[in-house]
Amino acid sequence: MGSPDPSIVPRKSVFGSCIIMRHVATGGMGSVWEGWLNPYAELCESMLNGQSRQLRRLAGVKSDGDGLSDEDVKKIRDWAQKRTAEFLESRDLERRISEEYTQMLEYVSPRRRIANDFRRAIKVLNPQLGLNTKVVQRFLKEIDILAQTLDHPCVIKVVESGQAGGRYFAVMEFVDSINLEEEPLSVRDALRITRHALEGLIHAHEKGILHRDMKPANILVSRDFKKIKLTDFGLAKAIDESVGGKLTSTGIIMGTPNYLDPERARAEPVVKESDVFSLGATCYKLLTGTPPAQGTSPMETMGMIGHDKDFAWPRSLKPQISEELEDVVMMMLSKDLRRRLTTYEVRALLETIEKRNRFLHQRPDEEQERTLAARQNEARRRVRKLRRAAARRGRPDRFVAAGEFYDAVVELAELQPRDRAESVSARADLYAEAIQFHRDVLTAAGPPAPPAVDARARLLEKRLALERRRLEQKGFTYVPPRRSRPWLRAVVALLLAAALGGAALFGVQEWARRRNEAASEEASRGLASVEQSLGRREHVRASQEIEAVQAALGRMRRPHTPEFARSVDVLRARVEAHREAIGRYRTDIQVYHGLMAARRIAEDEYARIKAALAAGNPPRRKAVEALQEQVAHLLARLREPNVVNPEAIGPELQETLRQVESLAASLAELRTRAKTD
Repeated sequence: MGSPDPSIVPRKSVFGSCIIMRHVATGGMGSVWEGWLNPYAELCESMLNGQSRQLRRLAGVKSDGDGLSDEDVKKIRDWAQKRTAEFLESRDLERRISEEYTQMLEYVSPRRRIANDFRRAIKVLNPQLGLNTKVVQRFLKEIDILAQTLDHPCVIKVVESGQAGGRYFAVMEFVDSINLEEEPLSVRDALRITRHALEGLIHAHEKGILHRDMKPANILVSRDFKKIKLTDFGLAKAIDESVGGKLTSTGIIMGTPNYLDPERARAEPVVKESDVFSLGATCYKLLTGTPPAQGTSPMETMGMIGHDKDFAWPRSLKPQISEELEDVVMMMLSKDLRRRLTTYEVRALLETIEKRNRFLHQRPDEEQERTLAARQNEARRRVRKLRRAAARRGRPDRFVAAGEFYDAVVELAELQPRDRAESVSARADLYAEAIQFHRDVLTAAGPPAPPAVDARARLLEKRLALERRRLEQKGFTYVPPRRSRPWLRAVVALLLAAALGGAALFGVQEWARRRNEAASEEASRGLASVEQSLGRREHVRASQEIEAVQAALGRMRRPHTPEFARSVDVLRARVEAHREAIGRYRTDIQVYHGLMAARRIAEDEYARIKAALAAGNPPRRKAVEALQEQVAHLLARLREPNVVNPEAIGPELQETLRQVESLAASLAELRTRAKTD
């Protein structure tokens, strides 16, 4: 740290609430310094307020009562002034501050610090602006409003404001931040910063406060990205109103107005969506590395912002950005206020992008390309089905149908590519159709529509406006949808029916023949497997395989030739013979299946107890013992020949016994780790 400058120490509290340590930044509003709370001023204020009575003896005060005499007050002030002077004269002030606060932490009022951090950012108003009484009055008023109104993790906390040595200042939370104008960011980090800034904006808008100066310099991001906070709320208004809205006045605009909203550029009233535009311009800069409007002079930049012509779309500068993210940014940067997103719409769209992990452009692979057409057709059918169903419903049910229809339209639109005139035109047509549907719902007689219906209709209009802008930006010509005339569709249908009529009978017969042959081959393979299982005395498996053979024979249609009919009869005879061979073991097989179901239940219960143990929740011993009893009973049943005939089950019985014995051993081990009831 550099040497302190006591000449501009804020003196709102006793001997100054902060010690200014070093210069951090300079802007059109003034300068920003890094400061620390003055520990001796804090102790002095504490003692004068009747706190820390045990420390009064340090200042030579003997009174322990609540009241202080004039002499006692003078002693405390003299002591604090002397200690503060010694404190400021320390050669290694940073080390001294650390030592002092290690000793005095418990005496410094918690309300005087933020999150256990004693550092502060101190904004000192430009001396030239300080001569303008309107600027000063508005500056102090806005600071007081912010300090008393805004309280959000994404907004810088204002501690106090005042005047010292003819300079006006505001003391606020300090963030050791990176320079967003120069720091290269990933798409994910840029979106994360935008989302935090958006939450701060939403909080301010809910409190009736506009920011008016959204830009990267007013988003403070700590180097570890754990703190992302908005600052300088409403300060631009203090300047704007004091100079009658003349934004080109000397020293008012900090650099070129790259992030200015069109409303201010056109000298129109500023609204909440004006902050959305500036936030969109900031997000554009964080994503692409350059602001959307960048002229050779402030006037040229303001002209670019106020003009109806669109900016360059983000993907033209950074192709790895996803189309979905580009759409959100461009709707935030709409020059038409009615077609610009609201803060809540931006939040919902960005949440969807994060949920689907669609930050970056994802080139579809070959398999996705093949399935795209099928997905589009399925989505089209769903849209038509929902539209017809909604038209038949009553008004309350149509509100629900409107939401389903909206989701289906957006899904279908997202499946349309953005690099062809036909697909962009199709997206626009989809949104236009959905808008008309929502208008019909809103204007139909009956109970009033819920706000969500009107909100979706407005968002659809903004999406439609974006697609029209995309057509213009890409130089596409609108391609109307292909609509055949009704009589032409009827003629085509008749011609197709006539052309297919002659081949229909042959096609049906050919289909039946192929189906029969496939079923016959499947049945033959199944019978071979049945005979192998019977040879190994695996009657359980054979009974399952014989059911599959019967299902294959059941799929056959009428045999197409006498020879095929005879082969099918042979297959059926073999099936019956095998069923009779298995039939004498039917009861044993059924009992075995019941015991297998009990085994699966025991295994599931063991898995549940094991998972609870892994999560740090040991099972009760009674529960484990009860499960052990069930497994022991299951083992006894499996070993009893009168219950399960080994000849009927075959080798599979031994494998089952080994699995149940392993489960019993695992339960015995688990019982030692169970907790006593």
